[in-house]
Amino acid sequence: MTRIRSVLALSITLLALLGVAPSTAGAQTEAALSGATVVDTGDNHSCARLTSGQVRCWGDNADGQLGNNTLVDSDAPVTVLNLAGGGALTGVTGITVGDDHTCARLGNGQARCWGDNDNGQLGNNSLVDTDLPVVVLNAAGTAPLTGITALSGGQDHTCGRLTSGQARCWGNNDNGQLGNDTIVDADTPVVVRSVTGGGALVQVSSVSAGTDHTCARLASGQARCWGDNDIGQLGDGTTTDRDVPRVVRGTNGVGTLTDVVGLSATAEHTCATLGAGQARCWGDNDDGQLGINSLDDSNVPRVVRNPGNTGALTGVLRIEVGSNATCTRVAGNQARCWGDNDDGEIGSGNVGPRSELPVVVRNLVDTAPLKNVTQISAGDSHACARLANAQIRCWGDNDSGQLGNNTLVDSALPVVVNLS
Repeated sequence: MTRIRSVLALSITLLALLGVAPSTAGAQTEAALSGATVVDTGDNHSCARLTSGQVRCWGDNADGQLGNNTLVDSDAPVTVLNLAGGGALTGVTGITVGDDHTCARLGNGQARCWGDNDNGQLGNNSLVDTDLPVVVLNAAGTAPLTGITALSGGQDHTCGRLTSGQARCWGNNDNGQLGNDTIVDADTPVVVRSVTGGGALVQVSSVSAGTDHTCARLASGQARCWGDNDIGQLGDGTTTDRDVPRVVRGTNGVGTLTDVVGLSATAEHTCATLGAGQARCWGDNDDGQLGINSLDDSNVPRVVRNPGNTGALTGVLRIEVGSNATCTRVAGNQARCWGDNDDGEIGSGNVGPRSELPVVVRNLVDTAPLKNVTQISAGDSHACARLANAQIRCWGDNDSGQLGNNTLVDSALPVVVNLS
């Protein structure tokens, strides 16, 4: 019997190191969602794009953000339906999850959005919520917006990057987050202007929409941000709102930030991945979400520190910010998170206290780091990761089923996203 127990314990440990949930460990015995190519998280819901070109969503559905023609929350993934509600939405090449709405990019360069639309964030020339996808229209509202290469959903606005290297945004604009030199909401896409407001912002390679601000990475490796700036989330050295893009300053405010390969804006802070494998963050830091070993806000980029606070965090591959926490995928395909931890959203196996420095995201049974992470996304108070086996693990708040594991129980360790 002792030998059997030893073998069983060894098996569980080996499975845990691979990030797989063993059925003997307490388990979730339902079949895991598989075939995921990307996962994204919002306020209280999450979505994944599958290799089939379909989308699955789970969690809060009060505004129809799951896209399944209901307003019923789901603690396991449900199929996003097409415009007519007669079958699955297909041909999806990318997804983005806002606070209470979701959008998908199609292979033909068009976009479909669904969920909350109080501010026009669905881009369909209306303010009506919808629990089925609708077509994102052009500025005139006469035909679909085309040439979209990427999308990003914020709290109540959405932005897209076009093949022309320009950006379009739509939805709420109270703080200038649409970047079109106004503070007027738009229920169809508007042109993001240049820093002078005299023409379109060009050479945009990616765009990221936060709560009330937006940032773009340029082909030059520099960054531009616009919108709400009450806590310095634009990184321009001020706390003044901007309705056109501003240049993000360099580390500690010196010069201009360069070598940016990725940007992530959410809530009231922003982070950048640098080509050198480091990260810079700026804005709100009440919960230590900047990772700088303090709770001081910053209106210019600061160096994200390593867990021992002996220098910069290195090996950063992609950083993603949530409302009050931040996560990153690092070399070795592991994950690190920091900031608020009231709901276990940093994945350390403990609920509280917050962490002002990065911590290791643990595996399902808390025996080792979560391994084989290929992509990560941070939401309001939860986070999700895609693994190399095309499955998804989520952790943190689960009040609306946003962890997708057929329960409403919060988890400070990653859990398996299961099929419905």
